[in-house]
Amino acid sequence: MVKVASNQKIQQAIAEGGFTNSPSNKNVLNLPGAVYGFYVRLSDKEHNEVFDEAIKKKSTRLSNIQEWRPLSEDIYPLYWGKDKMLGARIHQHLKNTQTTGLARLCAYETLLGREIACVALTVTQYTLLEKALQNERPHLLVAVTRVL
Repeated sequence: MVKVASNQKIQQAIAEGGFTNSPSNKNVLNLPGAVYGFYVRLSDKEHNEVFDEAIKKKSTRLSNIQEWRPLSEDIYPLYWGKDKMLGARIHQHLKNTQTTGLARLCAYETLLGREIACVALTVTQYTLLEKALQNERPHLLVAVTRVL
């Protein structure tokens, strides 16, 4: 993430801010947004199984497995996202509830029992960085609105 941000000339930002407390506190605190990613280590066989399950669930835009390349060696990106509320979206993607579009990580049999890493990077241009990451290393899963 840091490498792609640097290549795109997107600066990292410290999540800090202050505000004057008011009865509504509406739009009083502006913090920088973040980009996050979920990653998983997979063998070649597991890589194929996870890809096949995403195809079966119709929860990927990738048309062939060669598009889903590792970040390094055997670590694959499951999902890239952006978050203007620092952490709220990340927790939603773990569940399979009726709500807005989610990666729904718990709904994949091939990922159950696997250790999944999540990294977030607070940056000045989170929308641009998310797009750059998706272009450089496409993730497997898309956010779907239906329960899987």
